Amino acid sequence: MWCPNVDRMPGSSLKMRSSTQLALVFLFLTAPFAVAQPVPDTCVEANGLLWCYDPLSCGEACNEVCAALGGTPVADSTAWFEAQNSEAECQTISQAFGLGTDVQMANWTYACLEDSTGAHTAPGGLLGPLYCSTFAGCPDNHRTQMDQQGNACGPTNSRRSVCPCENVAPVDPPTPVPTLSHWAGIIIVMILAALGLGTLRRRRA
Repeated sequence: MWCPNVDRMPGSSLKMRSSTQLALVFLFLTAPFAVAQPVPDTCVEANGLLWCYDPLSCGEACNEVCAALGGTPVADSTAWFEAQNSEAECQTISQAFGLGTDVQMANWTYACLEDSTGAHTAPGGLLGPLYCSTFAGCPDNHRTQMDQQGNACGPTNSRRSVCPCENVAPVDPPTPVPTLSHWAGIIIVMILAALGLGTLRRRRA
C-alpha cells in the first residue's frame, strides 16, 4: 500500500510548524502575568497572621477594625492568642510596624493588641509601645471590646486596636508588568515564529 512520504509534502509540514509557533506566541502574549494582591499599608504579616489597624478611627474593637478594611478577625482565637503571647512575638509585630522592640506584656483583658494612649490623629498611625496579652481569654474579649472604647482620635486618652484580620480587601494592584523571564520567553518565541515564516516564504518562492 502506498503511503505519502512526509518529505514530499514540505509545505504541509512547515505550515503545521508555523501554526504551532504562532499559537505559542499568542499564548505568551495573552497569558496574564501573576501579580501579588497587596494588602493595605496599615497591615503587616507577622507570626503567621496579618495584623491591621484602622487609620481613620480610634476606639474600635477588632470586629470594627477588620470590617473597616473589608475583612474579619481570624476565627481561631487560640492561633490569635499564641501569635502574640510572648515578648519575642510581640516585638516581632512591633518591629513590623516600625515601632521598635519596646513592648508591654501583662495579663491584659483586651490588649491583644493595642497601641499606647496619646495624641492620635485620623488619618493616623500607631503610638508605641504596643501592648500584648498573656491572658488566654483576651482574643474573645477583644473582638467586641477594648480599652478606651469609643474614644475618638484626639490629643489625649485615645488608642487604636491592632487586630489579626483575614479576607482583607486588597488595595488596587499595580499594572501588571512582564518580568525579565517573560520578556525573554516572548522574544525567543517571536524569533522562532519569524524564522518559520521566513522559511515558508522561501519554500513557496
